[in-house]
Amino acid sequence: MAHFFKPKNNKRHSSRSGSNGQADGVISKQHQKVEQLSIARLSDDGRGITAHNGKTVFVENALPNEIVDVVITNEKSSFYEAFAHTINNKSSRRYEPQCAHYKDCGGCHLQHIDLSVQQDFKLTNVLNKLLHIGKITPQNILPTIGSEGYNYRQRVRLSVVHTNDKILLGFRKKNSRALVDIDECAVMAKPLNDLIGLVREWLNKHRPSVSHVELINGEQCVGIIIRHVKPISNVIRKKLNDLLEKFHITCWFQATKGDALTTIDDRTCAPELTYTLEFLSDEKIRQIVYLYHPQDFVQANSKVNQKMINQAIALLQPQAHETFLDLFCGIGNFTLPISLSAKHVVGIEGSSKMVGQAAINAVNNHCDNTSFKKADLFEAGAVEKIVNREEDSDVVDGIDGIDGIDGIVLDPPRAGAKMVCQNIKKLSPNKILYISCDPNTFIRDARILIDNGYILKDFGVVDMFAQTYHSEVMGLFVLNKKSNVNLTTGKIK
Repeated sequence: MAHFFKPKNNKRHSSRSGSNGQADGVISKQHQKVEQLSIARLSDDGRGITAHNGKTVFVENALPNEIVDVVITNEKSSFYEAFAHTINNKSSRRYEPQCAHYKDCGGCHLQHIDLSVQQDFKLTNVLNKLLHIGKITPQNILPTIGSEGYNYRQRVRLSVVHTNDKILLGFRKKNSRALVDIDECAVMAKPLNDLIGLVREWLNKHRPSVSHVELINGEQCVGIIIRHVKPISNVIRKKLNDLLEKFHITCWFQATKGDALTTIDDRTCAPELTYTLEFLSDEKIRQIVYLYHPQDFVQANSKVNQKMINQAIALLQPQAHETFLDLFCGIGNFTLPISLSAKHVVGIEGSSKMVGQAAINAVNNHCDNTSFKKADLFEAGAVEKIVNREEDSDVVDGIDGIDGIDGIVLDPPRAGAKMVCQNIKKLSPNKILYISCDPNTFIRDARILIDNGYILKDFGVVDMFAQTYHSEVMGLFVLNKKSNVNLTTGKIK
């Protein structure tokens, strides 16, 4: 997934200090100003592309067909990097950013571009990569799934920096470790924006040793995770509780990354956040309510998540006689909706806590035709354990009686599902739906699937993170009936 809180640690920005120079217009003496450059197209990360002195120039804050004066901030053997100092003629697709911090903050990259153009750019970019890197052309292009460009993000992590004068709370600056002290974030859900002032007040008044603050917008409960590097006294914890309790906000504390969360009064945190999805089942609206722990992974854009699952079901068309595997299933985000139409769905996940939570969600929503198992799907033998139903394997315990797998859902982390795809012939499903938060690993794995006898029938972009250059993709692979690969043996027929 994409994260707003991770600053880039990229050598291509090493010549810069602090912001990108657009805020005050000051040009450093060592930087070269070049006038009247014509922008041809956008790069993968949304920068304008032009040429100067026989080299490619990557220009921040520039759009195709604009004539700009740029300041070159970095020179390599084959390219320059620059920012648009002056835009001499603005593109009709240029959009006025709604966030007051956009020029400095590194969280968003594309707020200066109209939302529909952002989505066209992402789709075109991924299709070009599919063709030129993977040598793949989808049979059908799906409409891009998106939502509003602002106030969509249901979960964010803010960094905290302690200075002599005050404590800063916000996101990293563009191309810098420095922090932008924010008053609001235009892409955050409104209930989370309302918390920034309260948390800042507590931090500056009591100055606890806090490194990060995570804000989570659940349906019934808004939550805050306070990550601290030194113990916080009960007195100071209570001061935060006094600020929050009137707004029905729950707070948890975490000493170090990976530690269990505790409440204000030092009790262990229990799952108490929820989100709801709705589906048409037997001509009635069926709600699925997911209960989750603050540390569980859930999608950050709830509206896109609903649309994404709707599209997944439309593509898979699960039937009452079919059995599915949902690999990297999390807390059952895809598993439970698919189970409304399928015979049986088995969810497999590497986190034992999320496996347990998925099983609880299935029981709570009366999805009795599901089962959940823990397995490391990056492990070489995981697929064999599923196929062979080894008696000592937690992966397959409880799924006896399943004669075969009709379809698979893959929703892996950024690393992708290479091991599963390399062993796909051992499962031999007729259809595979692959949802990816990294188009590069999707292309790698898509090539593996195609080489194993599948075709990419449907493909589209899921714009989970509007205003950023991050793209998620969804592809439906179906067994190529004309393939000369025997999926059982892996041999050419």
